Amino acid sequence: MSCLSRNSYLKALCLVFLIVVGSLWPSLKGSLLNWDDDTHLYQNPLIQSLELANIKKIFTTPINDTYIPLTIFSFALEYHFFNLNPFVYHLDNLLLHLGVVALIAGLALRCGASFRAALLAALFFGIHPMHVESVAWVTERKDVLYSFFYLLALSEYCKYLQTQKRRSFLFSLLFGLLSILAKPMALSLPLILFLLDWHFKRPWTLKLIREKIPFFLFILPISWWTYSLNARFPGHSLSKAILVWSWTFSFYLKKFIYPVELIPYYVLPQPIGLMNPEYIAAIFILMIFVVGVIISLRRDRWFGFAGLYYFFSIFFLLRFDQARDTNIVADRFMYLPSLGFCLLVGILLDYLLIKIARWDIRFRGIVYTMMLLLVGVFSLKTYTQSEIWKENIVFWNYVIGKNPNIPRAHNHRGAALVRKKQFDLAITDFSEAIRLYPHYPRAYCNRADTYAFQGRYDLALSDLNQALEMDQNFARAYTSRGIIYAKTEKYALAIRDFTEAITLNPTSEKDYNNRGIVYKKMGEYDLALEDFSRSLLLNPQSFAAYLNRGNLYQLLGKLSLAQEDFTRAQEVKSSRR
Repeated sequence: MSCLSRNSYLKALCLVFLIVVGSLWPSLKGSLLNWDDDTHLYQNPLIQSLELANIKKIFTTPINDTYIPLTIFSFALEYHFFNLNPFVYHLDNLLLHLGVVALIAGLALRCGASFRAALLAALFFGIHPMHVESVAWVTERKDVLYSFFYLLALSEYCKYLQTQKRRSFLFSLLFGLLSILAKPMALSLPLILFLLDWHFKRPWTLKLIREKIPFFLFILPISWWTYSLNARFPGHSLSKAILVWSWTFSFYLKKFIYPVELIPYYVLPQPIGLMNPEYIAAIFILMIFVVGVIISLRRDRWFGFAGLYYFFSIFFLLRFDQARDTNIVADRFMYLPSLGFCLLVGILLDYLLIKIARWDIRFRGIVYTMMLLLVGVFSLKTYTQSEIWKENIVFWNYVIGKNPNIPRAHNHRGAALVRKKQFDLAITDFSEAIRLYPHYPRAYCNRADTYAFQGRYDLALSDLNQALEMDQNFARAYTSRGIIYAKTEKYALAIRDFTEAITLNPTSEKDYNNRGIVYKKMGEYDLALEDFSRSLLLNPQSFAAYLNRGNLYQLLGKLSLAQEDFTRAQEVKSSRR
């Protein structure tokens, strides 16, 4: 690349960045949501310390049944320096997205695309509305982070294919490992490496297969941990399972081509059967896709690459069935799997621009205007889609507005209303969630907590008993009931429930702290001290546990130990400001 062409390329890439940032600007103003941001971030004790022992916990503990230690470690770094400032988390998501955009342009160049095609592909990827969810939702840091390292792995592998330098191959291995540690979707990496071998016309030899063995050695065990925790099997008949699989396969293709009605929470079309036009259309789209890929394998490698890349990278996310209240498809699942199609769009637009170079200037103007209009429409849609992630009430209002029959949406909006102390409205939402899905222990527990805030303990206990009848292993319900028993001075019952919650969830530092408070009230000071210390062992950043243990030490006359705990409590409090 000459100095002049390099400068032109970098200037054009900066323009792409400006358009992408402008399109996603509202995401920087977003807050942390109560849809998994709590589990991954602001209620996650793992992010509150960078001590070696805690880092070890980060890399040995799945979150929400998903093994994503590198993503959680990135949150821990941000928390260490910026606490829970939402702007920082959103900014880093956007910066990682820009990194992915730049790497896509670089990968396209390595695969033989022109500068213009590479930049168009990167722009199209950067502003595609389906990618808003992965950038605007802090929890989906795992999407942009795994994609960043995934593309670095692909880029280094392409460099290896072009230069045969062992260093590039080793870097590809390293980045592949980092990618799978960020999100298990990197499971597809070896398949895409085979696809690159085909794209670069490598002969199929034993060496080509042996090269992939190191990737499988670390990718399969790591990804299996998550997939074993989330294993799902068809709950319908085989014919219905095939229909659901076909629908999920075609869903992403339709949304990529026509990204208009984008919803954070989709539901499976009912009824499942050939009488439903949705499934007939899905099978038709699947057949066209398969035939198109087969034909393109012989005629055009870019078409073949785009189709096979999509299939290999989305395959592990295609579903046969859906549990109630669980996402069967999501925009975020299409983040990196859309790469092949974005490359193809860049190639086709570049080809079109070459073809029209000799046309009359008026016709060229029409084509240029249409292309600019396409960019404008996508940018505007991405901008407006980013705005729905602003804060909890806005977000859940949008979801419920699109589909009012989603129990989970009402449950989460109710929880957001509780935080705003709008208890009556929250109870209405929890009740609606229960009406839509009567077997919903979390909604019962949330409504019970809200009743407890209002002092309506009888109603709260009734809901908690109902929740525990539905799920005897629901640790949080025991915790909530224990708190009510403690407030009503039924200490023996409170100890029983906190102990049951600890048995079900031995790492719950809050339950140890709660039980310690009750033991203190009962005069069982040794047991209380043991529980407070256990709580701090599980979470060394627990302000409440330091304060409670300090008060107990003071009561016991151990003033130096009390002062140490009060000082530590103040340090923890100050670090969170």
